[in-house]
Amino acid sequence: MGRPQKDKKKKKIKTGVTLDPDLFEWVQSKIKTKDFSNLTHAVEKGLFLLKEKMEGKK
Repeated sequence: MGRPQKDKKKKKIKTGVTLDPDLFEWVQSKIKTKDFSNLTHAVEKGLFLLKEKMEGKK
């Protein structure tokens, strides 16, 4: 038997962002209330929603 198959998820790309202080504080407050698990989760969710809006819901 061979090696177990690896998860098919793509490897995430590490990057940095510069945010408006008010937006950063808002995201931090949403992390505290468990709306997002962390900053990466918030950014990914926001970009996903923006992508859906710009491309039209498919």
